Amino acid sequence: MSCPHYIDYTRNCIQYFPRVIEYFGFDICDSNDYQDCPAHIFLKSGFICKNKNQCLENLINKNPLLLKYFITRKTTTTLLKSIIEEYCSSKEKHICCTRYKIIEMGLRYPVGLLPNGKKI
Repeated sequence: MSCPHYIDYTRNCIQYFPRVIEYFGFDICDSNDYQDCPAHIFLKSGFICKNKNQCLENLINKNPLLLKYFITRKTTTTLLKSIIEEYCSSKEKHICCTRYKIIEMGLRYPVGLLPNGKKI
């Protein structure tokens, strides 16, 4: 089984998440592990928070290299998956996200701030 966004050996999820190519190889797309891919989790819900791009850019550009490494490991995939499902891809709950609230006030949230208000 492979990801429904892996069509003709091309990841069409890249049109929504261009940076995903930097973190995941094609192996995840062509296996059952695709269900743990953050891009797939976002897209399967049918809703994506309007601040997704800002959060993703902050995650990629403002976090230490070590954190980027851990984000791509199976041990932290569970945390990332739960955050995406609970906040980022939930039409009802995305407005409860601490990051969302701060962005809506026109401010920048601190590096390492999780959607539940805790810091990494």
